[in-house]
Amino acid sequence: MRAPALLSRAIRLRNLRAAWIGGLAGVLLTVTVGMLLNWEGGGAFARLSYDLPFLFERGIPAEIVMIYIDAAVKRNLGQPADRPLDRRFHAKLLDRLRQAGAKLVLYDLLLDTPSPDEKADQEFAAAIRAHGGVVLVANYEKELQANSVSEVEVPPLAVLSKVAAGVGLARIAPDATTGPQSHGDTEGRYIRRFDPGTESYPSASWVAASLLGASVTKEPAHRQDLRWLHYYCAPGEYRAVNFDTALSDDEAMRKYLHEKIVVVGVSDNPEDTFRTPHSRFGSGLVFQGPTAPGAAIQATSLLNLVRSDWLTRLSVKKEMGIIIVWGLLTSIVLMLLRPWYAIGAALVLVALLVSVSILLPIRQHVWFAWTIPVAAQTPVALIWGVGYQYIVEARRRRHIRRAFSLYLSPYMADRIADRDFDLSLGGKEVEATVMFTDLAGFTAMSEPLAPTEVSTMLTSYFTRTSKAIKDLNGTLIKYLGDGVMAGWGAPEPDPQHAEHTVLAALSIIRAGQEERNGPMLRTRIGINTGIFLAGNLGSEDRFDYTLFGDATNFASRLEGLNKYLGTDILISEATFHQLKDGIQTRPLGRFIVVGTSKPAAVYEVMGRTAEFQPAPAWFETFARGLEHYTKRELDAAEKMFRKTLELRQGKDGPSQFYLQRIERERTKPDTTVWDGTVRLLEK
Repeated sequence: MRAPALLSRAIRLRNLRAAWIGGLAGVLLTVTVGMLLNWEGGGAFARLSYDLPFLFERGIPAEIVMIYIDAAVKRNLGQPADRPLDRRFHAKLLDRLRQAGAKLVLYDLLLDTPSPDEKADQEFAAAIRAHGGVVLVANYEKELQANSVSEVEVPPLAVLSKVAAGVGLARIAPDATTGPQSHGDTEGRYIRRFDPGTESYPSASWVAASLLGASVTKEPAHRQDLRWLHYYCAPGEYRAVNFDTALSDDEAMRKYLHEKIVVVGVSDNPEDTFRTPHSRFGSGLVFQGPTAPGAAIQATSLLNLVRSDWLTRLSVKKEMGIIIVWGLLTSIVLMLLRPWYAIGAALVLVALLVSVSILLPIRQHVWFAWTIPVAAQTPVALIWGVGYQYIVEARRRRHIRRAFSLYLSPYMADRIADRDFDLSLGGKEVEATVMFTDLAGFTAMSEPLAPTEVSTMLTSYFTRTSKAIKDLNGTLIKYLGDGVMAGWGAPEPDPQHAEHTVLAALSIIRAGQEERNGPMLRTRIGINTGIFLAGNLGSEDRFDYTLFGDATNFASRLEGLNKYLGTDILISEATFHQLKDGIQTRPLGRFIVVGTSKPAAVYEVMGRTAEFQPAPAWFETFARGLEHYTKRELDAAEKMFRKTLELRQGKDGPSQFYLQRIERERTKPDTTVWDGTVRLLEK
């Protein structure tokens, strides 16, 4: 493998190594953030992940009816608002429910104290027995026994409990991860998990579900398994009727209650009011939604068991697996993309994950702390990716600007640095214009001078030359002894590269003519336009940006041709055809120079057109002389060239050159086919 290929491969390997390091750091950061946030359950992220999907589910259960008691109900029934409802009304309600064919009645009322009227309790007990599907709730108290705390059940009245179909604990356990309470008694009392009761006493919802034949209740060993409540809608949206209205004996009410699970409870007791996921999202973003009475929570728990559609959270291992995979995906993808594309990709990835995470609990009854990847990992990965790209881009721009700052104007160096310029070894074909310069007679001029004087002279010359090139946005490619190679049209495209090159050449000539601090320096310049291979040659640590190819060689030969023709600026036919009318040129004939085999037309740049208005008479005289020479009419050509010299006070290099060629042709005629082409075998 050649050295340039090896060096190019070394650059790619270095860039690849930097990308691997950046990618690995991004992955580690993103994954670590996710794991730390998911530590001990995920905290606020987990709660938000659980709560949000319920906003997109509004399936009001048809099989359950809530019957509520509040102060207005008691007032309508002529009962004191501060005392429990007379149990004769409960007996009457059960009769109505039995007649309507209610499937099961869950009483979410603590009935542990006797009524003032014993007959009322007996009537209620008779109604419970007659219905046959009534579940009552028990309370529990904590007692200290033998230095240990135990839970003791406080059952309903014996007269009631012995005729009930079942008795279960009314306990509802708020989410232990909610945090400190504030803004009132109900703040922080979020219910997210199913309460199965204690080890000794099942919950009322479990007892009721077992009476309804729920399959999960047939495995009592799994009663204490962790289950997350599935909220079908906001609990306040359940089908509901006031207690006094339910007592009415009409056909519409009987149909409304037929084959329904009925839950009876109070709706205005602050001590029995809780928050649900719907409480977070009401008129405001946080803590503005409706609360739910304990009876509605019991109804939700019961339906979850009957339907077997409670929610299950993914295991810790699976959630950590998601965090790792998501960290890998987002870190790598977002680091590889440009900032705006990375932002778009991040939004797409987040939208996909959010959609899946919302549908998962609704369709599959499974949830996980998905807001950690969405709200934490993705922003971290995006910030890292954009930051990494910014650092890489900044380094690239500094590298490019530093590489070209000595060769280009600051404006051009900035333009190239802002683009995707490739600094790797190699090149690409471009149309451009190349200039070569050389100091006429520099060797003879420098011989009597001290080295410091030569250095001062060259420094002054190169400064003026470089300024002329950069002022017209050219690329200073290299210094060649006492000369310069420059290019236009690469690395930054320039639609007027030929014209800008010629104007820069005129500026260099003018600057030499105005030199006042030393000997007048005459510059010879050759310019050619064509297809070049533009790119970097050199090593990994140092390279030369250059334009190379046959077109470059011809530009160099044109610079040397000035020595024979006594001219300052020579351009090729390709350059001539791209110039506008503002630059005055004259054709000098066709030449075959060293290193070429085909004749090429050559033109001399005289200056700006405005400087030659009206056109001098010698323009036409020289053109006629060149025409005669091309036809091998040597006498006529000699006459025109001598007249040109006369008109120019004896100073016209091309006329003198052709007079020498005519004299040579007369003494040593050319035996080849004559077409007027001048062949030069020396540089």
